[in-house]
Amino acid sequence: MRSIATILLTVGLLTFSRIGGQALAKHSEPRELTADAVQIDGRDRPKPHASEPKKMTTRRGTVVVTPGECFQGFEAVDVVFHFHGNPFLVERAWRRNTLNAALFIMNHGETTKPYAERYSYREAFDQLLTSAERYIHELCPSAPAKIGRIALSGWSAGYASIQKLIRDDAHAARVDAVLLSDGLHTGLVNKYPRIISETGLEPFVAFAKQALTDDKLMVMTHSAIPTIDFASTTETTDAVLHDLGLLRVLHLDEERLGALRMTSEVHAHSFHLMGFEGTEARDHGDHLRQLDNTLFNWLRDRWRVPAE
Repeated sequence: MRSIATILLTVGLLTFSRIGGQALAKHSEPRELTADAVQIDGRDRPKPHASEPKKMTTRRGTVVVTPGECFQGFEAVDVVFHFHGNPFLVERAWRRNTLNAALFIMNHGETTKPYAERYSYREAFDQLLTSAERYIHELCPSAPAKIGRIALSGWSAGYASIQKLIRDDAHAARVDAVLLSDGLHTGLVNKYPRIISETGLEPFVAFAKQALTDDKLMVMTHSAIPTIDFASTTETTDAVLHDLGLLRVLHLDEERLGALRMTSEVHAHSFHLMGFEGTEARDHGDHLRQLDNTLFNWLRDRWRVPAE
């Protein structure tokens, strides 16, 4: 016969699982698009995505997309930089969440090396913003000159670009949100017994600590894909949670989120982590296909009101 403590623990986990599923459902509710003006602080602003977005591809292959309204009535342009992944899927997630932000989709290669090397020097952050301003005004000549909030988003190998961009404290302070989709790896100190290296995790842990005070937003997802020669996303997220002093809520009955089955989650202030089943390449790709329900939805809610 199971002990009373075991029964209570099981009931508690099931309750948290149900609550987590309800919370995620809230963030994936469809919203009707209208052209009605939105009044904030006494100003009328057109609702974003009521008209067709503007779009261009740079000489280096970066896809740039802005709302068709071109930030009319706003004092600054919020920007999302996404690293790695099919531009169609990333743009789809941006459209579905009606983000009133310029979107930059950058692909630098298939492994972490080109993503890290592209932003390995200190001036890279400022150069990225300067280029963003130029392309935004090519698409929207009347857009505000000022860049507002910045979100850095990455799938798979794209995390390496974010790692470089936020390792400098001054640059990290400029970033409002970090979004990682099944992509945070590091090396191993030892294979047997398996000990992961926390070198390279420090910028993400530091950013996550600020999310715990709501100064930043940080959202992470991971699969259950095993790795041999480097730390998996399950292992690296476990290390981040350990440094933050947070514990996962396990799902005894997996919550389905599109093609993904959620097995665990952590929500603390503006830090959110969701773990999912899946050990195959297709499962890894599903994280990119579900950006709208796992990462961009949290950014949508945080950026719903213009920054002060």
